[in-house]
Amino acid sequence: MKLDKTQIRRIYKKVEAKNIHYKDLRHELTDHIASTVEQRWSGNKEDFEQVVDAAIEEVNPSKIQRLRMMNSIILPLQSIR
Repeated sequence: MKLDKTQIRRIYKKVEAKNIHYKDLRHELTDHIASTVEQRWSGNKEDFEQVVDAAIEEVNPSKIQRLRMMNSIILPLQSIR
């Protein structure tokens, strides 16, 4: 089921509430989660919010941000050596 702009904005707000500091990462996560929701949500049998929350939990935005932060710190440090 294709999501409308309001639904995508709701997903973005939920991702933003996870304190994702990188703007580009928030957009990437929103896109990925929206795609997942479009694949899984039937539109009438399941609650939209439940499907979004399950997709966010599966993707784990906080873990992805930690990995990105580590890569942005560790990789430049390794190149100094």
